[in-house]
Amino acid sequence: MTDEDLCLEHELKITENESIISENLLATLRLIVMSNEELEQYNISNLNQLLSSIVNVDNERRVLNKLLALLNELKEVSYTTTLEDNLNRFQSNQLNDDERYSLIYLIGQKQIIENACRWIDNAFAQLK
Repeated sequence: MTDEDLCLEHELKITENESIISENLLATLRLIVMSNEELEQYNISNLNQLLSSIVNVDNERRVLNKLLALLNELKEVSYTTTLEDNLNRFQSNQLNDDERYSLIYLIGQKQIIENACRWIDNAFAQLK
């Protein structure tokens, strides 16, 4: 499998000069949320077009809504505290090393999710 294959396994990562939401993830979601009419426009020979352009504005809105819902669900299911709670706790001088390192990890994970949500908000604004 190459970086350009459509697949169901993705990760959010912060790298220099790359978007937090990869084109591959967007392309995969474009395919997943397609209506029957939209699906009729694509076949194996032109599927890679999903990597470089949107299907249409309605499809892209469905993609962004699905991605936002997945991220919000991830926040609700995976974490019992908010980013703000963790940041406040991190400021405490009453942490042992294990607690401090755990909080650094949690804060980093939550910041990645928050950055992805901001990216989605920006993408929605560009669709209007």
